[in-house]
Amino acid sequence: MKERAKTAIESFKSATGVSVEVLFIILGIIVLFVLGFIIFKLTFGESGHRKKFFSAAKHKGINEEEANFLYSLAHKLNKDPFLVLKFKSSFEKIIHHYVNSVEEYNEELLKTLRKKLGFDKVPKFSPLTTTKDIDILQKARITILKNMLVLEGILSDKDEKYMYWHLIDIDRIHPEFLDSDVEVMFIREDDAIYKFESRVDAIYMDNGKVILKVPHVLQLSRIQRRRHARVNVSLAGKLGFLELLEGNIEKMRWIDGEVVNLSAGGIKFCVNKDVQFPEKNIKEIVAKFKLENITITGKVKIVRENIEGEMKCLGLQFTEISSKYEELIHDFVRKKQIEMKKIMD
Repeated sequence: MKERAKTAIESFKSATGVSVEVLFIILGIIVLFVLGFIIFKLTFGESGHRKKFFSAAKHKGINEEEANFLYSLAHKLNKDPFLVLKFKSSFEKIIHHYVNSVEEYNEELLKTLRKKLGFDKVPKFSPLTTTKDIDILQKARITILKNMLVLEGILSDKDEKYMYWHLIDIDRIHPEFLDSDVEVMFIREDDAIYKFESRVDAIYMDNGKVILKVPHVLQLSRIQRRRHARVNVSLAGKLGFLELLEGNIEKMRWIDGEVVNLSAGGIKFCVNKDVQFPEKNIKEIVAKFKLENITITGKVKIVRENIEGEMKCLGLQFTEISSKYEELIHDFVRKKQIEMKKIMD
């Protein structure tokens, strides 16, 4: 092996006229350059990313201390900090981890961040994403899974870690409820039925009311209540988001996509999964597509959002559409159903 290496070096030397010493110096310079580049990227690349984040956060009214909190938490969990500023779901994930990993969390800081980022309220046209989105005084059916006892409850209060459900049906503490898993089901007005499971961390009396202390969860099951027959289609369409900018300036942003499902009550609209829909300061959403050479337009609200393979799909419910368009869609769906029935027969 040594003889082969020696022969190779001698061959290189005779072919290039470069001495072995010079060759090693060149290789050493290359190695140092590569190491220097890596160190530079790790040091200044991270610094540049951090500076851009702090600049974006400042633009949203977030101060340096608040920005450092978000950046450090996102970095710790290997999450993109820019997504935390932009999307409520990303924000909720890191905050959920934070409040459940420390003994005392800074609730005032979280309230301030929610307000500055616009995550303190869920628009009526958007579905709930976590139990933190449930409105105070929301009524629900609460099932104690240990003994399958079904009770009526009202959300009397909530913080970043817990929900506090007032049990209407009982007037004394039942110790057996403690540590039991519970299923909570409720109807959100003009939206859908929601369901989730958690556990009872505490049960106590408050001004004569029995209160269940239940931890928040990130996952909610959503059951859409459909009133209209629907059919699968493949129609080019657009979704317009009317954004309210600074100075009360309104700007309509259109996104092209495909209508893949249609009913008189709404549509299913799909785009490439990398497309991002606006989420903040949206005054209204408008759907537009052609049906039998007639352009249909109507105001809609988002009732669900799913990733399906390479596509991102929105379930949209019409909130305002002319009776003419509604009747046209109804007739189209009925005609398609008759055609399908003939094929099946």
